[in-house]
Amino acid sequence: MNNAKNRRARSCVIITITLVLVALGGCTTPKGPPPQQWYAGDASTTVNVPPRQLVALVQQAVAAPPISLPAQSVENGSVITGWREERGEFHIIRYWHKRTRFRINIVPDFNEPTAKSHVSVDDQAEERATDRQPWYPAPQLHDSEQSQELLKRIVDYVGKQEPAQK
Repeated sequence: MNNAKNRRARSCVIITITLVLVALGGCTTPKGPPPQQWYAGDASTTVNVPPRQLVALVQQAVAAPPISLPAQSVENGSVITGWREERGEFHIIRYWHKRTRFRINIVPDFNEPTAKSHVSVDDQAEERATDRQPWYPAPQLHDSEQSQELLKRIVDYVGKQEPAQK
């Protein structure tokens, strides 16, 4: 009878320890904010310029007026612009701050990879209530019209540069 009580006590202790370990293992804190998503719209087109040349032209186009955004990074056919700040939406007695940046992706055309490129524009938006607060991801502020407008300006810029380079 003593042996049965010992087994039952050991089983209870093992079950309790197991439950505690499972509960503690599931309580990890996340490491930093989640990565922000890029929002792809329908802003894309094909251009009659080789991919490497188009990357350089896109960098020039986004840096030139009226866009005037620096190229924050250029890597493997993607150009990420700096942030464009503007007045955001009206929330509780004030306008919030909004900022947007763009990723321009350049991919060789499937049928003519050395002569044509496919260009697409994605965007990210962030907002904050005051200058003292950090920026927060704002997926609800995704605006495909801004991406379309940027793509149009890039294509116009490339079209003006193309005859000069032939």
